[in-house]
Amino acid sequence: MKLIKTIVLTLILVISAAGAEEISPPQMDDATLLEYALQLQKNQHELFAGAQGVLVVKIVPNSQADQKGLQRGDIIVAYNEQPMNSVEQLVNSLQANAAKPHVELRLIRAGVVQSVVLQGGRIGISLKDIMRHELSYPNPALERLQEEGEKAYYKSNYQTALEKWQTGLQQAREIGDKRYISQFIGNFGVVYMDLGQYRKALDYYEQALAIAREIGDKRGLGNNLNNLGLVYDNLGQYRKALDYFQQALAIYREIGDKQGVGGNLNNFGIVYMKLGQYRKALDYYQQALAIAREIGDKRGVGSNLANLGVVYTNLGQYRKALDYFQQALVILREIGDKRGIGSNLNNLGLVYKNLGQYQKALDYFQQALAIDREIGDKQGVGRNLNNFGIVYMKLGQYRKALDYYQQASAILREIGDKRLVGANLTNLGMVYELDNTEKPWIISSKLWL
Repeated sequence: MKLIKTIVLTLILVISAAGAEEISPPQMDDATLLEYALQLQKNQHELFAGAQGVLVVKIVPNSQADQKGLQRGDIIVAYNEQPMNSVEQLVNSLQANAAKPHVELRLIRAGVVQSVVLQGGRIGISLKDIMRHELSYPNPALERLQEEGEKAYYKSNYQTALEKWQTGLQQAREIGDKRYISQFIGNFGVVYMDLGQYRKALDYYEQALAIAREIGDKRGLGNNLNNLGLVYDNLGQYRKALDYFQQALAIYREIGDKQGVGGNLNNFGIVYMKLGQYRKALDYYQQALAIAREIGDKRGVGSNLANLGVVYTNLGQYRKALDYFQQALVILREIGDKRGIGSNLNNLGLVYKNLGQYQKALDYFQQALAIDREIGDKQGVGRNLNNFGIVYMKLGQYRKALDYYQQASAILREIGDKRLVGANLTNLGMVYELDNTEKPWIISSKLWL
């Protein structure tokens, strides 16, 4: 998945009208849950015993937290008898006490302080800070616009996502909230990168990065450095991409952002796969997959399974590749990730092409092309048209292959993807020679975070 930054803000206190039906914390959306935590912090501050507290927003199934009965909406106020004031502090405490057989965790649930005894180390929860940030103004409306934009983005409804985030940016500028200004500008970069408009994406990411540096927002720094790396990866500037990923990884590890670490490791794998260093790519993907499973990140699990399949395709281990792609496809369909589904269908088509099952390959490419056109993924459309050309060249239908290659070339030049343009030119040259004895450089897949 793309890293779209979610900022935790101090939110306006909202007191429900008398007689209104109350919603329990586990059923609240994230913005309302933060409002609830801040209201509790203000009105029943004695429960916090001087701590700021950390809000639990998600429980990983079958984790230690799940087994001990922790819930979404719990507020952790102490761990190992130390007051907890931030996610970063709690992550550091978990690591420092990993070897202990028993550690006490103190939490607030429904206005009551409770204690739970855990084994030291990983718990299996996702968290948000609820401290008041000097650089952020309370505004639950901006948080909701962010979330609504993300939902539209993951359904590949880019126009709606841009509209939500543009509204958010205007409101953030009106109140001078630089954290949200940086966030929404960075989100524009995510969309334009997906649409293959890399120069536009670079401009937005660089604007967002400058603001994050100005206000000292480390998570924003990490996200924008990571996304700049993704753009340079798509432009074929791999060493530059690795440099940005390395900078982002250091920040994610410093602040204890596991999802950021996992996504970043996946991106390292993508670059090393493209550089032909397959064993190194496998190592990064497997590390990223372990983290995604640990934190319950389904999109991350699907992405890494697919990318492992890409490596095994390049290694010629096609049956193993098919297994990974099929596992990934199930997850990506479950979460409705159209871009991921399209990429994975393309991957399956390439494996069947390599196995000589050309009609099956064409069927998968056709399905992938329909999805890429539906969601406006120009790079995906160019990649699939190129892959049609590869199959028709294998079948000796050179005029048909030439037509597909030329269509692909026009799109790839339009979006400025140097790597795919180079591959396409290689394949065009082979068609003009009417010689299919040489093996073209195949575009193996469109990869994503």
